[in-house]
Amino acid sequence: MDLLRQNWTWIASNPWAFAAFVVVAFGFGWGAARLFYSERIELLKLKAGASLRSSSAYEPATKFQYRISGRHGPNLLGSATHDVKVGQHISFQAYVPQGEKLHVVLHGPPQTSLSAMPAAWYFNVVGVVNWVASTYQEGTSSATQHYNAESGPADMQFHFARAGDVSIEVFEGDSTEPTWTKSIRVHPADAA
Repeated sequence: MDLLRQNWTWIASNPWAFAAFVVVAFGFGWGAARLFYSERIELLKLKAGASLRSSSAYEPATKFQYRISGRHGPNLLGSATHDVKVGQHISFQAYVPQGEKLHVVLHGPPQTSLSAMPAAWYFNVVGVVNWVASTYQEGTSSATQHYNAESGPADMQFHFARAGDVSIEVFEGDSTEPTWTKSIRVHPADAA
């Protein structure tokens, strides 16, 4: 501010020269910042890419993998998940080997009354990775939905809307019979 006060008479008598000086100084500062900033960003990108490659959660594998937890919480397909609560966010995650495919079928509790939630489960369509879901079907004995994934990681955020028992059938590769099955107990949200 002192610099402006000391040179105010010159600034007032030469406003266009002062404006040109400000533009040139700003341009020089912007160019220098962009040069150093973009160089720094490129270095950070290279460093982040190297660390992702060296610590990748999914190494090329020849078998199907189901981690214990995923980005959204416990993994529905993981071996340790047997109990969840209504509304609890969980992951629906698998790793499918190159050239393979995965088919998962969920069977859940049917709608018991008109006031019950219209579906037994929901998934967040934003951020779905490699899963393709069939149309949700509500039957008198159970709710059913099919999910398919191809080679690579598959994940999505998932949650249950109804309490009850859910059975999962997993078909790895071209299997026409379930490769493995699993049961999940969905507890009410207010359960201890």
